[in-house]
Amino acid sequence: MGGISADDPQAVQKLEKKLESLEKSQETMKAVNAYYRKHKTLDGCPHLPPEELEKLKADMASSWHLEDKPFATWALSNNSAEIRRVKDRIKSLSQQKEIGFVGWEFDGGKVEANTEANRLQIFFEDKPDETTREALKSNGFRWSPKAGAWQRQLTSNAYYAADYVKAIAPLTGEKPTELQWAHIRAQKVAAQEQPAQEQPEQEAPQDKDTFSIYQIKGEEETRDLRFEPYDRLTATGHRVDPKNYALVYSAELTPGTSLEDIYTRFNIDHPKDFKGHSLSVSDVVVLHQNGQDTAHYVDSFGYKEVLEFFKEQEKALIPDDLETGETIKTPRGTFYVTAMSREQMEAAGYGLHHQSDDGKYLIMGNGTRAFAVPVQPENYLKAAEQTTEQNYNMIDGQINNTPTIAELEAKVKAGETISLVDLAEAVKADKERGKAAKTEKKPSIRAQLRADKEKTAQKKAAKSKNHELEV
Repeated sequence: MGGISADDPQAVQKLEKKLESLEKSQETMKAVNAYYRKHKTLDGCPHLPPEELEKLKADMASSWHLEDKPFATWALSNNSAEIRRVKDRIKSLSQQKEIGFVGWEFDGGKVEANTEANRLQIFFEDKPDETTREALKSNGFRWSPKAGAWQRQLTSNAYYAADYVKAIAPLTGEKPTELQWAHIRAQKVAAQEQPAQEQPEQEAPQDKDTFSIYQIKGEEETRDLRFEPYDRLTATGHRVDPKNYALVYSAELTPGTSLEDIYTRFNIDHPKDFKGHSLSVSDVVVLHQNGQDTAHYVDSFGYKEVLEFFKEQEKALIPDDLETGETIKTPRGTFYVTAMSREQMEAAGYGLHHQSDDGKYLIMGNGTRAFAVPVQPENYLKAAEQTTEQNYNMIDGQINNTPTIAELEAKVKAGETISLVDLAEAVKADKERGKAAKTEKKPSIRAQLRADKEKTAQKKAAKSKNHELEV
């Protein structure tokens, strides 16, 4: 397939026309298959002329046609591959045209990128020696008496080939490919500094009632969205996203015209200036009436109004974009701090992993990456307290309920036993309290013993009373 040479000045235009034909064929094949899948017959199919439908019926009746659908899977697959190939060629040729190629001087001559002839041409001041001529030939260069130069087609491969011809090495000491890449980078930087003003899409006149037809873009990313009923589309987690659509037609909405009238017209009698495929499932018709817009999704049966077509999806926050430059160290590693809240992190798919020792940061991860987020200033002590308090009903935002060393000593003197864990926590707590712990006034040992005896007496009295009631 192909037949369009890169030397042709109209190569890009011809390839674009070919691509349009291929994409239209792809859409038609899918639409015909969908019609057959729904009706189990090709009779009445609006997507092809009657003579082509009869030919398809004959093909389906033949022994070699194994699949129960008009257009076999391999036909769709081959056509899709050809679409991708043509797109790649258009992209490559367009890039060459926009960015261009660079020439250079060498000891004894110069190299020019002749875009009109589409040739990389080498001009020597004198006839090159036999070794140089052999090197040129072995790398695809041929002598052109008409141009008076050694040349080959102007492509990126020509520069790679020039790398292997030592006699034409640039005077700068760089390789030809390095010169070309530097040229490409410079062109891209210039394009970013002076971005071309985007042409806004032509909008329908606001003072008249209009209708506009949107169809899913012919891209690989949207392939699975085409011709899908609304219920099946939403069941797979997708929505009717305007970013996936292209405006293919817009016209005045004459009084009395209904959505069904539009569907019939754009399946049976296309306007001459209509460039899209026949109106099918997954297309969207936007009606502009009395200054208001409504979007209608072409469904399996009738239309489905889609309000989301006019809504922009909120952009999720990304932790990397909001890094503060700080890092937090914990026993489990070092983590970058991001200026996001816990709720924002959870919305981005991150869950709580652990907390910093001082309780001021939460470490949140998504299974592969983790970031530190600050706890709200008024709550970080409370968050830390949840990991250190002995009684959860005493959580009050103050780390102050762990027994002190003095209190543990009093328990020992009173005949009680204490654990080494309690003692270690008491030592740590006393260090954190510092001088405040030393100056804090605590009840005497006698007062504590008296309070404990009163509590015990109250428990015994309550138990005795319950026993009397049971009797």
